[in-house]
Amino acid sequence: MNYEITVTRENIHMFPAHCHHGVWELMCYIHGEGVLATEKGDFPFRENTVFAVPPEFLHGSKAKADFVNICLHAPLPIPEKRLYIVPDGEALRDLFEAARRIDTEFPESHDALFHLIQTIGDLVVSSDPTEKTPERALYETI
Repeated sequence: MNYEITVTRENIHMFPAHCHHGVWELMCYIHGEGVLATEKGDFPFRENTVFAVPPEFLHGSKAKADFVNICLHAPLPIPEKRLYIVPDGEALRDLFEAARRIDTEFPESHDALFHLIQTIGDLVVSSDPTEKTPERALYETI
């Protein structure tokens, strides 16, 4: 399966602008606060903020103090190529940490881990408060 899991090193204040070709980047900030600097503007992050960054989307992170994030890179079937943001993704953070741990402790579990990453992507998209899911549309009509 085509995925990669990375964690920023400690004592980092800036990660340079970059983009990924053919893969989404799911990011969960587990420490610090700053901004995700993108071609569409700056988006603030703090602990437990989660982003889904589409392929070919220029982005980087910057902060006044240290930050740490877990990144899941994979080709995902997310139909709308836009930035998704979950300002308080505390529940999602546990899934990011589980994916990182599974990748380290059970490296032979490629297929299962890829399915977990796809599920995390689906949860990020449906948890974005600006995303119009069928469930949210139904709730708004009640």
